[in-house]
Amino acid sequence: MKKVILTVGPRGSCKTTFCQKIAKERPDIVFISRDQISIEIFGNTSLNPYTGDIDYVMYIMWRRVKNNLPKSKDATLILDCWNGSPGDRFRICKKLREMGVNCIVAWHFIVTEKTCLILSKNKKDYQRDESDYRHDFRLFNSFLVDKNQGFDFIHKIDPFQLTIFPYSEFLL
Repeated sequence: MKKVILTVGPRGSCKTTFCQKIAKERPDIVFISRDQISIEIFGNTSLNPYTGDIDYVMYIMWRRVKNNLPKSKDATLILDCWNGSPGDRFRICKKLREMGVNCIVAWHFIVTEKTCLILSKNKKDYQRDESDYRHDFRLFNSFLVDKNQGFDFIHKIDPFQLTIFPYSEFLL
């Protein structure tokens, strides 16, 4: 079964760091991060939506997903890609299904607004005003994360409890 785990959570909720730790401990899992691609190409994650840079990063991300899915019938891939609205999540899940993914798991990261602000300020590419992060956090949390968006399973993750649970529970 081809499985994709899609990270879902506000900026600064420790999605990338959490996934990097999992991928390091589980080399059989492919990890693809939209933000890492953006940093590779442009040196930061704060891209201007009017230049086409975001579209280019997404093109590269989807190409990497496509190139890494067929390697095994039982492939598991973690896709760390911003998907702030239910519509974003639905479109990503739809595209994954079109690529032959059988199971899509949402890792829904649950953290406080204060935690997101602290973690965001510690990022190298922190370039926005605190009120922007507060707005993003509240907007993200105004939307539900549910199976109608294309997920087979949804796991709520507290990224600070990484050493407490067995990873296999969340990889379904």
